[in-house]
Amino acid sequence: PISPSGTINTNLPTYTWSMIKGATKYQYQLYQENTRLTAQTVSANVCTNNICTFTPAVPLSAGEYRWRVCAYINNIWYSTSSFLNFSIPSR
Repeated sequence: PISPSGTINTNLPTYTWSMIKGATKYQYQLYQENTRLTAQTVSANVCTNNICTFTPAVPLSAGEYRWRVCAYINNIWYSTSSFLNFSIPSR
């Protein structure tokens, strides 16, 4: 994962991660504390120039979040990345 990280100023963040060679799809997982809020699978078509980006349609409320991503290569889901933390301050 690359971003979001730290305090962000939008409730509709774009998730950015490094492309993995051979991956045909990715799954990003969003958590609030230990509760998984979503796990969304996206095609490798979201990747350009070794960077993948995806912006979900559902806005988030203020709070502390963490997210990670995993890659699907040759019909196998590979281990998830480490978590990246971000927060959305109250407005």
